[in-house]
Amino acid sequence: MGRNAEKTAAFAARWDIPQVCRNVGEMLALNQLDVVYVATPHNHHFPDAMQVLQAGKHVLIEKPLALNAQEGRALQEEARARGLFCLEGMWCDFTPKYDVLRQLLANGDLGELHTLIADHGEFFTPGTPHF
Repeated sequence: MGRNAEKTAAFAARWDIPQVCRNVGEMLALNQLDVVYVATPHNHHFPDAMQVLQAGKHVLIEKPLALNAQEGRALQEEARARGLFCLEGMWCDFTPKYDVLRQLLANGDLGELHTLIADHGEFFTPGTPHF
């Protein structure tokens, strides 16, 4: 599934993907689909994941799971009511850079740390498309 049908069909043909969906509803209706990974912009995680759960599919959501506790609770309640799992995908904690950092810290290679300042942020315009 993609925003451009021609490019999507070409990609599927190149990688021998047997089925291409025209829209999310068609994809979520597939019986052979068990779980969906939601990696849309952060402000769309909640509505997209809720749509997946309401279609009866398990969902793995790219971090953050939701924008606030209320959205998180609503996803949890929906998943629980349907007997589905709803998980946050914290893949970034498992990238090689974190292993290297742990080794540097354990070996004392960075010396004695007194302060750590870290920032991770992204900007999404209000009209950013979602699936």
